[in-house]
Amino acid sequence: MVRVKFGRKGARYGTLAAISLVLFISLAVVLLLPKGTPLRVEKYDIVEIHYTVWESNLLKAYVPLDPLFNATIGVHVVPITEDHEKGLILGLYNNLIGVTLYYESGPIWLRKCVDQDRDGVDDNSGKPALSYGNSSDQYFNMYLMIQFKVLAIQDAHESYALE
Repeated sequence: MVRVKFGRKGARYGTLAAISLVLFISLAVVLLLPKGTPLRVEKYDIVEIHYTVWESNLLKAYVPLDPLFNATIGVHVVPITEDHEKGLILGLYNNLIGVTLYYESGPIWLRKCVDQDRDGVDDNSGKPALSYGNSSDQYFNMYLMIQFKVLAIQDAHESYALE
């Protein structure tokens, strides 16, 4: 059996090396782990989105350079079935719930619908009414393509907006 003896200097360097290694690993873990769970859009939140709407057709075709609506807006995340005046169409509401800050949707195609009583069910087909279905709506009974990006979320349970 071979026995290696370290002098006092060797023991000090070994101790310093072990402490340095532990500190380095701890720092790496702290820096590399995510900073908590990201805030997700929930019902009743106030959310700032960049929202674009295009007219589409049954073939899901649309002209990207000619939107019907293209602006940054603040929305209260409530479905139109609960708030007939300021609620979101279900096609936007369903796709907004659960996404995180800076989420960018791709184009989302919405079938035209008629939903005069705003109960969320197409009056003609019985399918979900995801688009503007009331005759008073600007884009009533139109095939639409929508897209959005989440710019800020004000949690319904908090009193501040995250950027």
